[in-house]
Amino acid sequence: MGQHTELRQARLTLRIEAPVGSAVQVGELAVPSAAVTPGGPPPRPGPLRGRERELGRIARAVEGSAGAVLLTGRPGSGRTATAVEAAHRLAPLFPDGVLVEELADRPVTAAELAVRVLRGLCLPATADPVRTARAVLAERRVLLVLDDVADAAAHALLTPGSGSFLLMTGRTGLGLPRIRLGDLGPVDASALLGVSGPGTAELVAACAGLPLALRIVALRLAAEPATTPTALADALARPHRTLSELRVGDRALRASVGAAVGALSTQAHAVLRGLGAFPLVEVTPTTAATAAGVSVETAAAALAELVDAHLVDTRAPGRFAPHPLVRRFAEEDLRDRGGPRETAAAGDRIARHYAVALERADADWWRVEWPNLVPVAAHLAGRNRAALDHLADATADGARTAAPWSVWLSVQQAALRRAEVEGPAERAAALQVRIGTAQRRRGDLGRALVTVRGAAARYRAAGDPVGAADALRVEADVLRDMGASEEAAAAYRRTFACLTGRRGAESLRVAAWALLGLGALSSAEGHLPRAERALRAARERFRTLDDGPGVVETEWRMGDARRSGGDHAGAAAAYRRALSRNAADEGPELAELLVDLGEALARLGERAGAVAALERGRRAAEGDPATQARARRSLSVLHHRPYQASSSSVVGRAAPSWPRRASTSSSTSKPVGVAGSGSGWSELTRRPSDDRTADHHDRRSGAG
Repeated sequence: MGQHTELRQARLTLRIEAPVGSAVQVGELAVPSAAVTPGGPPPRPGPLRGRERELGRIARAVEGSAGAVLLTGRPGSGRTATAVEAAHRLAPLFPDGVLVEELADRPVTAAELAVRVLRGLCLPATADPVRTARAVLAERRVLLVLDDVADAAAHALLTPGSGSFLLMTGRTGLGLPRIRLGDLGPVDASALLGVSGPGTAELVAACAGLPLALRIVALRLAAEPATTPTALADALARPHRTLSELRVGDRALRASVGAAVGALSTQAHAVLRGLGAFPLVEVTPTTAATAAGVSVETAAAALAELVDAHLVDTRAPGRFAPHPLVRRFAEEDLRDRGGPRETAAAGDRIARHYAVALERADADWWRVEWPNLVPVAAHLAGRNRAALDHLADATADGARTAAPWSVWLSVQQAALRRAEVEGPAERAAALQVRIGTAQRRRGDLGRALVTVRGAAARYRAAGDPVGAADALRVEADVLRDMGASEEAAAAYRRTFACLTGRRGAESLRVAAWALLGLGALSSAEGHLPRAERALRAARERFRTLDDGPGVVETEWRMGDARRSGGDHAGAAAAYRRALSRNAADEGPELAELLVDLGEALARLGERAGAVAALERGRRAAEGDPATQARARRSLSVLHHRPYQASSSSVVGRAAPSWPRRASTSSSTSKPVGVAGSGSGWSELTRRPSDDRTADHHDRRSGAG
C-alpha cells in the first residue's frame, strides 16, 4: 500500500502588530499535511529461545482471517519478548507501521484505547474515537501491539476484513483466539542460560523452564564472577529463598508472579496459599479444598481461575499442579504472612483426608495418588506416629498398589526412622525385613543385606523367635541371590533352629518359605535329590496352610529342579500343576511360568504345545521386555529363524518399578534364553534355577 495523503487540522497562533482599536480576525486554517507513520517495533529485550513454533502460529494468524491474536502464558514466560520478536519479523508486512501500546494490565474502555491509538498515529481525537480508529485501521496496514491487556476492549477497534492486525499479550484468555507460551524444554533452557559445566543442569531444573528465571540467573552469573553455577543452584534450592535469589537489578520474578497473584479473586488466592501450605504434587478440587480450608465448590472455581491465569496447570481431567516457582512463591508468601501454624493446620487436614481415602483406595486411586503420599508421610513423621505406621502398613504391598519404587521406599523409610527412635524393637525389625525384601526384589542385594541384618537380633530382644526366623530366612534368600551359598545355607540352618519347638501357622509359614529357599539353593548347586526333598516338604506345609501362592511357587521350583536334571517331562508336569493353581490371568509371573513350560515342551518335541505356551507367555509379558525377549528367542528357535530383538517391545520402555521374577539373579543378570553362548536347542535346556532367584512369594510374604 502506498503513502497516504490526508487533510489534517493544524491550529496556528498568530501574533499581529496592529494599532490599538484595529479590527483583527483570528481563525483556524486548514492546511494539507502528509500522514505520519508510527515508528517500528521497540528494540528486542534480549535473546529469545524456544518460541519458533509460537512465532510461526502468529505468522499464520496474520496470513489468515483472524485479525487478532492473544499471547498468554504464566508470569515470566516471555510474552512481551515474543510479541516484540513477532513485530520485528512481521513489520515488512505492515507498511503503515507498527504501533506499540503498554496497557500495564489495567482495564481500559474501547474509547480510551481508541484515543491512544489515534494519538499514536498522530491523528486528533474526534467525537467518536472508536469509529474513527476503526475506519483508520481498516484502511491502513498497521500492526497494533498491545502489551499486557486486562480485557477485550481492543477487539472493538477492528472490523471484518480490516487491513490492520492486533497482537496482544495478557495473563488470561479473555475469550479471544490465543497462543499459549509454555515452559521451555531442557535444550532451549540451557541455551538461554548460556553457560555450561558443573551446576548448570541443577540451575536449569531450578528455573523449571521459565524464561524470566533463566535470564535472571544468566545475568547474575555474568555480573557476579565469583558466583558459580553450583553455588547459585544451591542457593535456589534453599527453602523459602528461591524467589529472593531470582532477582537482578530491576528484574525480579517475585514482582512478576506477585502482580499475577494480586489480580486473583480472594478465593483463588486462598486456594493458592493452601497449595503453598502443603506440598501435594497434584491436587483435586477435594484435596485443594482440604488444604485451603474451603468448600469443594469454592476450590473448583478457584482452580479454574488459577488455570486461566497460568499459575496452575491441568495435568489430567480434575487434577492440577502449580508451576514449581509459583509453588515457591506461595510457600514464601505463606511464610511471610501466615507462619507455621497455618502450614501445620493444612498438613493435619490433608493427613486426615488421606487416612480416610486409604480405606477405600482402588487401583486408579493408587496410580495417581502415590506421589502425594511422600509429603503426607513427611508430615506425619513429626506429628502422628500412629498415622504414619498406618500409612506404611497400608502401602506395604508395593506390587498390589503399583507403587513407584522411590515413593514406596520414602514412605517405608520414614516409618522405619521413627520406629528406630521410638521403638518398639519388633516394629523396627518388621520394617527392616519389609524394606530389605523389596530391595532384594529390585536386585539391590548389597543394600538389602545391610537393611535386613540386625532385624533378627531385634526380634530376639523382643522375645519373638518366629520373627527372628523370618528375618534370618530373608537374609538367607539375599545371600543365596548373591551367590554366597555357604553363608546362605548357614542362615537357613539358623532359621530352622529358631523354629525348633514352635507351633502355629506363622511358624509353619516361615518354615515353608525357608524350605523352598533351601530347595532352590540345592538345585542351583546341582544337589537335585536334596532339592526335591526340601521342595516336597515346603509343598506339604503350604498345602496344610492352604497357601495357594506358596504351592504355585513350590511346583514352579520343582519344575526348575527337574529341568536342571534333564527330566523335561517331570518339569512340564510341575509347570502345568503350577499353572493350574495360579490365580493370575496375566502379568509377569504368569508370563515367565508359561515361557518355562514352553521351553520344557520344546525339549520334549511337543512343538504345538510349546508354541502355544510361548505365544501366550509373550502376550502376558507386555511391559516386561526381558521376558518378552526370552519368549521371542525361544519361538525363533522353534521356527528355525535367527532371533532379532524387536525395538518396539524392548527399546523405549521404562524399567518396571517392581522387578519381575527374572530380574534379580544370583550369579548372573542375564535372563534365561536372552543371552549366552550358542543358539538352537541348547538355549532351551539351560539351568533355569541359576538365573531366576527373586521369588514370586516375596510379593506375598513381607515382614510384620
